[in-house]
Amino acid sequence: GGLISITSGISNDSSSGAASLKTADAAGSSAGSSSGNLNLSSGSASTANSGDVSIATGLSTSASAGDMALTVGSGDLLGGSLSLEAGASGSANAGDASFVAGDSQ
Repeated sequence: GGLISITSGISNDSSSGAASLKTADAAGSSAGSSSGNLNLSSGSASTANSGDVSIATGLSTSASAGDMALTVGSGDLLGGSLSLEAGASGSANAGDASFVAGDSQ
């Protein structure tokens, strides 16, 4: 299959460029005018492993590493939900879920 790569510019003297992936705001003000969905997923596989999805911030050797924020939107009627779920298995162990804070050295 094909490969899609989005990379910002490099800088030797300053910060590297930013990369953004976003759907447009809803233009209409009538009921049912929603902004577009943004889906990030790997493909399915029937006879081998499906693809991984990895989201990571870069490391820093002389300053602070980048932060990561996962934020669910607020709404006048209902706020968005957040669901994190490890995968099930029909024949072996289900996937693990873990949250680990970093070490301070």
